[in-house]
Amino acid sequence: MILQVATHEAGVLNRLAELGGDKLARQSLALRTWNILVLAALLDPEERWLAMVYTQLNIFSATYQSLLRTYAYLDHPPETGTTDVNHAYIAIKFWLLLTHKKARRDGTGNEMEMGVWNELWPPFEAMVGLLGTEVQPSFMLTTLTCSTVADLVIFLRSLRSPALLQTTSHITMLNKMKELGREAATARIARAMRSLSEPPPDVSVDTLVSQAAKDVVAAEKLRVLESGKGVYERRGPERHRRDMTTSTR
Repeated sequence: MILQVATHEAGVLNRLAELGGDKLARQSLALRTWNILVLAALLDPEERWLAMVYTQLNIFSATYQSLLRTYAYLDHPPETGTTDVNHAYIAIKFWLLLTHKKARRDGTGNEMEMGVWNELWPPFEAMVGLLGTEVQPSFMLTTLTCSTVADLVIFLRSLRSPALLQTTSHITMLNKMKELGREAATARIARAMRSLSEPPPDVSVDTLVSQAAKDVVAAEKLRVLESGKGVYERRGPERHRRDMTTSTR
């Protein structure tokens, strides 16, 4: 429905950044909402929304970059840290897929796809640069980001993206991830390194869209799980014990 309205009033998408409470919460929610909208455009069998959504890249990018820049000024990752990393990673995949499908439909080259990569990767790369520093010491967030960088390289291979021309840069980044010593991400990093020297797999765009859609589901399940954990932690053990006492009366 939002995409239908945006066809006649594109400005409605500008107001996505106004969702939520404080600035960080608004940006985090806006990023998730944008991902759902782009996914809807990708899943439309008639491909009616590809061009319209693509024209909104600069609007999306403003929210995306503003959110990721926030991490440079925080002493500790916010509660939305895991969700933000997951959805920033998903956003890169979705916009590359959207641009790839649009270029294929229009019969144009891959210059637009490279433009999307140059727009969205540097802010994510800058956030990755904070890992292992005192600015972002979170073990879980570091492990997650190492995994997403590795998965993103594998995705680029599957999409046969022109961003693969930056092979040296990808190898440098993967080596940095390996040096962080996050054992949980070691296998993915090794797989990504191997993929750079192997022929690209034969995977359809529709399959990649389906896989990316599953990423959204997984990210949202994790968000709900962490949200519930956060509520418990804010209530504290004393409140929990009082609730248990009341329930046994």
